[in-house]
Amino acid sequence: MSEYQLTDYKTKLIQLKQNIGEHLEPFGASHPAAAQAWQRIQEIYAEKLDATKPEVMVYGIYNAGKSSIINELLGEDKAETDDIPTTHTISQYFWQGYQLTDTPGVGAPKDDEQVTQEHLRGADVVIFVMSTTGSNEKRDNYERMRDIAAAGKKIIIVLNDKNGDIGTDEGNFNIQAIKTKVVNNMKQVGVAKANQYFIVSVNASYAKNGRHMQQEGKRLGNEILCKKGEILLNKSNMHELANVIMQELRHTNTFVILANATREICTTLEGILAELEGDMQDGGSEKLTALLQQVRERREEIHQNMAAFIENRAKLLGHQLPVNIWSMRDSSQEQITAMVNKKVGQTATLVQKQLELEIGDLINDMLDETEAIKMTPEEISFHPDEIKKPAINNEINDSSLDMKGIVNGMRDILKSLQETINVYNTGKPVIDGAGTSIIEGKLIGDTTTQAVKSLAGTSLGKSILSTTVGKTVLGPILPVVGPVISTLPLLIKLLGGTDDRAQLEAEVERQNAQARRQAELEQQARTELDQKCQYMAADLADTFKISVDSTLQQIAIEITRPFKEHARQLNDKARKTQEDLAALHEAVDDCRRIETSLRASTSTSASH
Repeated sequence: MSEYQLTDYKTKLIQLKQNIGEHLEPFGASHPAAAQAWQRIQEIYAEKLDATKPEVMVYGIYNAGKSSIINELLGEDKAETDDIPTTHTISQYFWQGYQLTDTPGVGAPKDDEQVTQEHLRGADVVIFVMSTTGSNEKRDNYERMRDIAAAGKKIIIVLNDKNGDIGTDEGNFNIQAIKTKVVNNMKQVGVAKANQYFIVSVNASYAKNGRHMQQEGKRLGNEILCKKGEILLNKSNMHELANVIMQELRHTNTFVILANATREICTTLEGILAELEGDMQDGGSEKLTALLQQVRERREEIHQNMAAFIENRAKLLGHQLPVNIWSMRDSSQEQITAMVNKKVGQTATLVQKQLELEIGDLINDMLDETEAIKMTPEEISFHPDEIKKPAINNEINDSSLDMKGIVNGMRDILKSLQETINVYNTGKPVIDGAGTSIIEGKLIGDTTTQAVKSLAGTSLGKSILSTTVGKTVLGPILPVVGPVISTLPLLIKLLGGTDDRAQLEAEVERQNAQARRQAELEQQARTELDQKCQYMAADLADTFKISVDSTLQQIAIEITRPFKEHARQLNDKARKTQEDLAALHEAVDDCRRIETSLRASTSTSASH
């Protein structure tokens, strides 16, 4: 499904390996350390990355909709669905870089259940599927859930709506009541911290029909049919489930292994780069290499600073929104939506301003560095054919870099970027010049707009605004104070000793029971709202980080453009050497970004 916010880390890591191999192998022919570094990187992939597969296991009772949910996550009809038990063995599917596993359900024959139990040990996240038509009442479900939780597995509870309740006021209220019942049943069998589990309600039938409508609409070129399909897909809530799975995967040990291995690759690559460039140092080249290295280091520093800033702001937003939304639960959905968009927009603006400050400091520091560089006549041109190692030796003429021209070009671009930021901050029209489009389009112009649109476009955002808050769910749930106050006249009569004491006692108990049930419903709704806001904040943080990384990459490309332009004028072998080194530095940056993303910790895990 096109709107999933999943990242295929395995594909990214495979692409990274191909890039490193392409640009590191040329040095290995006559540079032993480069050959050893490439061999070590390949070993890391073979031992730690290729063999590590993040796995999502789908578990539940027969006919709750396990296979249907798998098909809608996959976006195609691969898992067999039927009204009779069909899954007798483990079936595995490749899903955007992750392994999605279908298992025999609860209550399966003993041999099938044994297969499931054996496979469960390797799962990172377990999707526990129930339906709204009775499976949520069976004690067997909860006992299996308790055992899975006791084994330390992450669990996401999925309530498959087979009654078509999602999207209507009464239906949403019914689903909320079932969720409360599920939590109470979990408590009865001893599931620890039952209130902290996240329960996602989906309708696999809506998703299937919507998917088929979109496919048929695209085949016929029918935009109306495509739109109807999109509406059903959004209504199905499958997008929210996919997003929650992603956030939970990032808190598992498998992702820690991937992050640690990625860090080891980065360290190995940084070491060999330092050695290769150390062999090439001569005169002005040393100063230029140091300057380029500083650009990379400052870019990484800003990346880390912004990641920490974004995570802090997102966490704060995730804690504030539930309180603000709950206080407005009697307001219209439009009013709640406007408030949420305003809060998200404020966070986006703070992120934008912080990024401006960081980039402004970078530009000022780099201007100071370029101004401080004084070249001697001997350093103005650097010849790669004078390097010490034969591995990078060039015997062709016209292999010199114009160091002075490169440094002056970088200085001119830095001044242009500085002027662009200053002009923008004064509110005047942005002038033309190098870097203007980057600042205006990537850094300044779209950040807030994109962030607010991101909220409206995510399933979690839609879910918060349409199914968890406002009168659709909370309207039927009266505050606990109401029933208590309405009971007082009965208590007064009861204490006064009327003849109808038994009837009054029964009425008081009935109203107290109603008050307790309403309190449970309200508490469950509040807990779910907290969880949804945390997941949404994590999703927004990812959006901000991607935008920041893109901006920093564009800024770095712009600053180092003079170097690349001069390098293109070298002879073939010298140009290839410079291109390989530059590509390896980019690989280091990519490696760091992947590691940071794998270690993301903005979201507080809502499942056990």
